[in-house]
Amino acid sequence: MDFGRKYRGIIIVLFFFTIGEIKAQDTLNTAFVEKQSYKLYLDKNWNELIKFGNKAIKNDFDYYYLRFRLGTAYFEQKKYLLASTQFQRALKFYSGDNLSKEYLYYCYIYTGRYDDARVLSKSFDNNLAQKTGTDKQSSLSFIQLEGGIKQSDKANYPHLNSHNDDTHKNDLINDTSIYKNVTYFQLGLGHYIKNRISLFHAFTYFSQENTHSKNETFTNDIQNTPLFGNDTIKFKSTDKTTQFQYYLNANIPLKNNWNISPAFHFIHKNVSSQVDTSSAIKHPAIAEESISSNSKTSTSKENYYIGSISIQKNVNRFSFAFGSAMLYGILKETNLQPQPPRMGGPPPRPITVTTTLPSVTLFQSNLTVEYSILGNSRIVIGCTGYINYTSKSTVLAPYIIAHPTYKITLMASYLTNSGDNVLEANAYLINNSTDNTVSRYAFTCGFQISRHIDLYAQYVYENKIESKQSFKYNYNGFFAGIRIKNFNKFTNPKNN
Repeated sequence: MDFGRKYRGIIIVLFFFTIGEIKAQDTLNTAFVEKQSYKLYLDKNWNELIKFGNKAIKNDFDYYYLRFRLGTAYFEQKKYLLASTQFQRALKFYSGDNLSKEYLYYCYIYTGRYDDARVLSKSFDNNLAQKTGTDKQSSLSFIQLEGGIKQSDKANYPHLNSHNDDTHKNDLINDTSIYKNVTYFQLGLGHYIKNRISLFHAFTYFSQENTHSKNETFTNDIQNTPLFGNDTIKFKSTDKTTQFQYYLNANIPLKNNWNISPAFHFIHKNVSSQVDTSSAIKHPAIAEESISSNSKTSTSKENYYIGSISIQKNVNRFSFAFGSAMLYGILKETNLQPQPPRMGGPPPRPITVTTTLPSVTLFQSNLTVEYSILGNSRIVIGCTGYINYTSKSTVLAPYIIAHPTYKITLMASYLTNSGDNVLEANAYLINNSTDNTVSRYAFTCGFQISRHIDLYAQYVYENKIESKQSFKYNYNGFFAGIRIKNFNKFTNPKNN
């Protein structure tokens, strides 16, 4: 009994001490947060450090070392988007810390935020600049050359007995539209202005020829009796389009993970058209045929001026971008109409008729939401929605980007359109055809073959609808490009 009394006090003291320790761990205190986070950091127990660190921050324990350790844990797990947020907060507590700057720099590089990395490097001291190779950065970022073709099906649409009335029930209409291959080339250039603003220039050439033929035979009969014979009308239109484009985009990183990107796009489009029509009326009673023909040439020159802007915000795994674009176009059309022949003297000159049509305008807005599944750039899903205020139509374009390795990039996208075409990717992609794209599938593969050279290829399948006759056709597009980059002695552990 005396033995129990002797140790009862000790047991009670140990009990309350244990309860106090558990309570201290549950409620947290500054000393315990520092001790525990440092221990997990030394043990490289990244999972537990992330859990404990986030719990401590939720309980208002927020200071430099905790943010740095939490950022390191995310970085070691290759969750670079989440790590960048922690290093940014760490630098707010201690702006001169080179180690946090170095970690943050590579977080930007590994998630494709090269402009943010470039701006951050402006704050490096000589040692860190030499270590990362940013002391000898070139203002030239990259040069790229790409090209390709688009192939369409040959849309042949014969119509038999197209008239419902008995008078023309034997009429035959053969309507054919052939879209020849599209030829496309682009030269691109990226460079920096004082390491703060990146500019992208693109010079594009586009060429295509289309033909539209229509043969229509009328049987002017009454009760299927060829009283007046047959009347055949032939129509053929050949259009050749050449288009030159210049695109300029600026990307300006701002504070707190904001970016603003204004853009300008100029397009000069030249369309040369040749229209030939002929009619033949055959009278079987007298075995004679009356033939008449007419030819008309016209050219149209269209200049489009497009202004666009995109504002982007990065929040942990998410990226949000809101944009707006406006198009202003002027069409100038010239028709060459031949005069009837005359007796003697030189052949008559055609009459030139020039018409300037009213300006064409388009105004739209778009919103893009991206989400990183793994907290880095390995797998990113996103979707862009467009609203065309001019035609009151909408476009939806979901996509997925994957990096199986640091040298391979895969992307798949889909587009569905309820009306007129829109300006895509901050007005970089322009579809100014009068034929609307109903839907589109695109698949892209990029491969880094060396530190200085990237190769990429793309396949595009488009479903289109013709603007005048409303028939459907499709395009198969094949594109490839090469990008030459890293003109400086920039060092990167992953050659990214």
